[in-house]
Amino acid sequence: MLLRQTCTRWAPNGSQVSNSRVRCLTGAVRRVSHQSIKQLTIGVSSAVFVFISYSLFTNPPWSHASIAADQPLSYQHFIPASIIESKESGPATKLITLSIPKALAPEDCHPIYSVYIKDDDLQIERPYTPLFGVEKNGEMVFWIKRYEGGEVGRWLHSKNVGDTVEIRGPVPTLSLAKEMENDWDQIIMISGGTGITPFFQLLHLFLQDGSGKAVTKPHITLLHSSPNPEELPPPIILSTLRSLEQSHPGAFTLKVFVDSPHPSSFAYSDASFKPLHIGRITKRDINATLEELGLWGRSLPSKSSLLSWLNPFSYLSRPSHTTSSSPQLPEKVLFLVCGPEPMINAIAGPRARDLTSGPVRGALGALGFTAGQVRKL
Repeated sequence: MLLRQTCTRWAPNGSQVSNSRVRCLTGAVRRVSHQSIKQLTIGVSSAVFVFISYSLFTNPPWSHASIAADQPLSYQHFIPASIIESKESGPATKLITLSIPKALAPEDCHPIYSVYIKDDDLQIERPYTPLFGVEKNGEMVFWIKRYEGGEVGRWLHSKNVGDTVEIRGPVPTLSLAKEMENDWDQIIMISGGTGITPFFQLLHLFLQDGSGKAVTKPHITLLHSSPNPEELPPPIILSTLRSLEQSHPGAFTLKVFVDSPHPSSFAYSDASFKPLHIGRITKRDINATLEELGLWGRSLPSKSSLLSWLNPFSYLSRPSHTTSSSPQLPEKVLFLVCGPEPMINAIAGPRARDLTSGPVRGALGALGFTAGQVRKL
């Protein structure tokens, strides 16, 4: 009736609107109403989904973990830590030392593990590897790079000595304690940039366990790469690694690579930076390392066939190198890879969507190594 009155009011000369026209208009209104409600429902649902997804990404539930200033360091809650040192170590890196009361330091932490640091401004957290672990005096040393899109890294670089941050942990990154001596004869680590930090922690705690026993198994080889000499790890890392190599000649070998020797103005006399291998770590370098370890002598493709490696999808059409005439793959060799995503992809292939190691591609896949022998951190 209301619709008829409305239509009559707007009809020319007050003429009446027919019943059929009223029914037509009524149906149209209903269709528009139903369509509007459906679109509104979809719009609201989408907005809620986006809001929840954004909230979980930028402000995850664990960032609201309780703060327990008088409780030991734990992954279940945050505790305050003081910045006692922050110094430049490269173009975009800093060595940052945090300290908690000695009584709050955890015991029996097995490498490799990280500690989460929370950005109080954005209420987000990121894991960082303490180089020497959480020391008994409560100190933790981190080598942290400032990335353009890295919120927590940039926030930490802006902090000063005396400032307080909130931390929780330790959180295991990779547990090798049970399999170090029994499952592997050789462990080959390949790192890029600050990806060396978990390997440094493992090497420091494994080779300097304080027991005084000679470590001979497994033998560990570290291949590390940086873009240029200025971005190499600071002496606290490389000098320590060179010292470990000299004191454990049968247990540890270090090779340092730089993509480019420039800037040429860089000069550093410390022997920990020498010798420098120029160029990125490739399949040939891995193969040469395996030969030096006496594990095999696998022939490599000719120079012309190496051009196919420029195609990231060429592995789909490559013939398998593990034929009956190929050398036997060493079974008790474990590869650990950590660094920027492009480097991990080139060495071992991309990680799976769930951030597990996924299938082995890249250089290690071409050499025939399997998922059980390769772990991507």
